[in-house]
Amino acid sequence: MNEKASASIDKAAASVKKESEKVDASAKTGVKEAGDELDKLGKSVKSGAVKSDDELKKTFAHVDNELAKAWHATADQSMKAGNDATSALKKAGESLSGAAKWSGTELKKGAQSAVNAAKKLGQGVKAGGEEVKKWFQHIGD
Repeated sequence: MNEKASASIDKAAASVKKESEKVDASAKTGVKEAGDELDKLGKSVKSGAVKSDDELKKTFAHVDNELAKAWHATADQSMKAGNDATSALKKAGESLSGAAKWSGTELKKGAQSAVNAAKKLGQGVKAGGEEVKKWFQHIGD
């Protein structure tokens, strides 16, 4: 069981590290460190050092939070450059939802609405830059 879980976490770590190549330069370090954190967790799981789900959930929540911040920064920079931020917005929303799920917390109504709007945007609905900025303000709330 530890081998299988460790292998899954290793794959997740590799995926997160690849994401660091796609996000805005200001967010690369945080995402790389999140990938390193997953590597460390995978080794701990493999050795049997992880005894509770809480440690797993805490790490996964932190990683998703780092990804949400990174994709938010990426979307912000895309918008400032006049580029389409749809994909980055969708990833930010998905990561924020993941972080909330892993941490066992409910998003506040305004934040959940913003996440839902970002996901909807990622499904093909277009929104202006000002609308997107409002959503991110709600996410911060």
